[in-house]
Parts: sequence; structure tokens; C-alpha cells
Amino acid sequence: MICAGTVGCDVDHMDHLDRATARKALYEIFPQGVYKRWEQAWAESNGYTPVIGAAPCPRRVAGKRCRIGMPSGDRCICEYRFLDHSGMWRDVHGDLVFTSEPYQLPAQDLAAFELEIKVLGLELDVSGRGRWAPTVIALTVWRLPTDPD
Repeated sequence: MICAGTVGCDVDHMDHLDRATARKALYEIFPQGVYKRWEQAWAESNGYTPVIGAAPCPRRVAGKRCRIGMPSGDRCICEYRFLDHSGMWRDVHGDLVFTSEPYQLPAQDLAAFELEIKVLGLELDVSGRGRWAPTVIALTVWRLPTDPD
């Protein structure tokens, strides 16, 4: 269990609860600072280290600049409204990884986001185990493996 040692924490046995009820229960039983410990355990289990002071943007994972504030006025992929709790990380190989944990993820928005991710040559993973809580949707974006040839 990721949050071992925390009084009342038994998230592995919360599967019977709906997301809203589980999230509320987690907020009520976790003392202050538990989310930071959860995040640290999540990062360690994934082999990630945080990138401090970097604006989270999937374009950076692809080696490109974020478009926010650019004179062209083009919308940036990181401006999708559903993206929340976004972060930039380095994996064990030193490559950048973008994560986000939206509260809601409309299917149409996810499809458009995934298309933009693929155009950038990146990979998208959608799971239910994030760095803030086990009850939210977690998006992870990373660079596709390069061909060794």
C-alpha cells in the first residue's frame, strides 16, 4: 500500500466506493502532508523525479516550446481545459514526462488531445492511479522509443 503508516488509509479496499465518495473519504482521513508523501511514493514507484520550475506542457516532452504567450497566438496543447494537476518529470533515462490528473475527461476532448499527442510523436497513457489520489484519472505523456537503427 502506497500510503502505509498513515492512520486510516486503506485505499486498496475503496474499490466499492464511487469516485466522489472515495475522494471525500480520502480528504477526511488524510492528515496534512499525506498528499506530498503520496506523490513522493508515486514518483518513486514510477522512477520519476520532479522537474522544478518548468511549466508543464506536452510539447516540451517532444523537444518543442510551449506556445502560451507566443506572438503567433496559436493555442497550445497544454491549454485543454480538462488538464489539471499537471506536472513535468524526468524518468530513469532522463527523458521528460508530462502528467495530468483531470477531474473530468470528456471523450471528445480526450480524442482531440490524443491526436495532438500522436502528431507530436508522443505516447499517451490513461489510468486510474495518479500522484494526488488513487481515485482520479491520470494522464501520462512520454516520448515514443526511438528506433536503435
